[in-house]
Amino acid sequence: MDEATCEKLYRYLVQALDEENARDLETFGQNFLQNGAMWDIIADNFPTAKASEVRRIMMRAFESWQQAQAALHGNGHVH
Repeated sequence: MDEATCEKLYRYLVQALDEENARDLETFGQNFLQNGAMWDIIADNFPTAKASEVRRIMMRAFESWQQAQAALHGNGHVH
């Protein structure tokens, strides 16, 4: 995948994350990494994506989302 497509997938995944489906790594794994329906959606929308690229981008999105949540809750601000 080219860089623009990788970034589009990253943004898509970050927007899909929430407290219910990504509260911890185990929950994230069940809802994203090991979810066949999610992989089907990604395959349909990002047909040139390799599984290794998708996993890498999924983990990057999860880590970024976790950091944002920690900052949000650590500061006591709710948006």
